[in-house]
Amino acid sequence: MTAIGRIHHITAIASAPDRNLAFYEGALGLRMIKQTVNFDDPGVRHLYYGDETGAPGTILTFFPHVGARAGRHGTGQAEETAFAIPSGSLGFWRERLTGLGVAVEGPAERFGEHLISFKDPDGLLLELVADEVAGGLPGRAAEGVPAGHAIRGFRSVNPVGRGSGRHRPGADRGARL
Repeated sequence: MTAIGRIHHITAIASAPDRNLAFYEGALGLRMIKQTVNFDDPGVRHLYYGDETGAPGTILTFFPHVGARAGRHGTGQAEETAFAIPSGSLGFWRERLTGLGVAVEGPAERFGEHLISFKDPDGLLLELVADEVAGGLPGRAAEGVPAGHAIRGFRSVNPVGRGSGRHRPGADRGARL
């Protein structure tokens, strides 16, 4: 993955650490950088995923609260996180994710870019966006994910605004980072 200016990391809540690890490291091929504790609540782990070096701008972290019920999207929070993948990789990812039992929407088109949308096991909305620049960046091979198709880093984050409608793949709500 590559560092993107203006954003250091994205943090979310998860309900089950093992399921979170299986999805982000296993299904998406991200690297588990480290596990620490939530310094505000040492009984809760803090999971970090990112590129090989944990470069700022590539880090997605989670506080897993075992048994937590699903949250609701609210004003000011990140509603959807999009990752950049090389152009030509959408078919690979659609097949991989559906083969793992993940419901995938798309491909769809937004501003001339092609993407697929899906949710993580806790309902976090995610997108994979085909990006010509991403193909020129190094990718991390992982089990079942060749380096040529690997996620390269954050593409955008779409915040929930006042009066935001429900998730619609391809809707032009987000800004590219």
